[in-house]
Amino acid sequence: EEAGSPGAAVGCYDAVTGKQIWKRKTDSSIKFSVAAVDNRIYAQSSCGYLYCFDSEDGTIIWKKDIFPSGKHSSFHHSAKAPIIPSGDSIIAAVEYGVPLTAFNIVTGERKNVVFEKQGKSTYSYFYAGPFPNNNIIYMAYARKTAAFDIKTGTQLWSTATPGSTARGTATPVYYDGVIYQSGRHETFAINADTGEILWKALTSGQTGQGVAIPVVADDVVYTGGEKISALDIKDGRQLWSFSVGQNKELFKNNRRQVLGGQSSPLISGETLYVGSDDGYIYGLDKRNGEVLWKYYIGVPIKSSPVVSGNALYIADYDGNLYAFVGK
Repeated sequence: EEAGSPGAAVGCYDAVTGKQIWKRKTDSSIKFSVAAVDNRIYAQSSCGYLYCFDSEDGTIIWKKDIFPSGKHSSFHHSAKAPIIPSGDSIIAAVEYGVPLTAFNIVTGERKNVVFEKQGKSTYSYFYAGPFPNNNIIYMAYARKTAAFDIKTGTQLWSTATPGSTARGTATPVYYDGVIYQSGRHETFAINADTGEILWKALTSGQTGQGVAIPVVADDVVYTGGEKISALDIKDGRQLWSFSVGQNKELFKNNRRQVLGGQSSPLISGETLYVGSDDGYIYGLDKRNGEVLWKYYIGVPIKSSPVVSGNALYIADYDGNLYAFVGK
C-alpha cells in the first residue's frame, strides 16, 4: 500500500555541508542500507526491486525485479540491504518463500539462486540480512542459523538458535572463524566451519521488528537493545552494561516505538556510538560503558551510526540526517 509514496527515494548529500547533491525516486521505500562499489550505488526497495544508480549524478543504470515470479503480494516482503560478497555478484533478498538471488553487478542479469526451499521449511523467511565471507554466506532466520555455499546454494550446516525468531534476530557477523548472532534475548558464538555453539550469553531484551547487529572490537563483543552489553569474546562473560530507553510512558501506546533499541553499535577509536529509542545518541567509553557524550534529538533513533573522518552521521525516525563533528 505504500507503492508510489512521494517520499520514497535514494539521496546523496555533501558530507561537509549536508547539501543534497541528487535524489532519485523509487517505487517504494528503501528500508535498509545501500551498498556501494566502483562508483555505483545499489538499493533494494520494499516492494522487491533492486536498483543500480550512478554515484555521481544518481542516474538509474538499471532496475530489476527480485521476485522470480514477478508477483508482489505485500510491500514489506522485501526489507533487506543488498550485499556484495565478492567478484561480479550482488545478492538481493526477499521473504516468505522466495529464494535469495544473485545478480550480475554490472548488467543486473539474474545469475543464480543462492539457496532455495529446503524440505518443508524455507530459509528465506527472515528479517535479518545475509552475511558473506569468502565463498560462504551465513543466514539467520526463525530459531536457526545456517551456512551456505554461495556458488551452489548447498547448505553446509544448520544450528538451532532458539533465542531468535524470524522477526527477532540480527544479521550474523563473522570474525576470526566465529559467527556472532544476536536474538531477542541471547547472543551466540558459533564455530563458522562446523556450526557448533561455542557459548551463549543472556543479553538485553530486544523487541519490535529488528535486532541490533553485534560488533566485535579488541576481543570484546558489543550487543544492543534495552541495554548495551560488552561480552568477553572467549566465553561470553559480561564485562559491563549500559541501560537506555527507560521512559516507558513515551512508548506504551505504539508497538513500533518499543524500548528495545534497533540501532547497531559502532566502535570508533575508544568510543562506542549508538542511537536509542529514548531519543538520545550516546557515546560510551568502550572499556567500561561510561557516558562520554550524549545528544537529545527527541525522536527514536533506529538507524545505525556511521563515522567518516572526524564526523558522525546518523538518521532519526522522522527522516532527518545529522552530522556531528569531533574536535
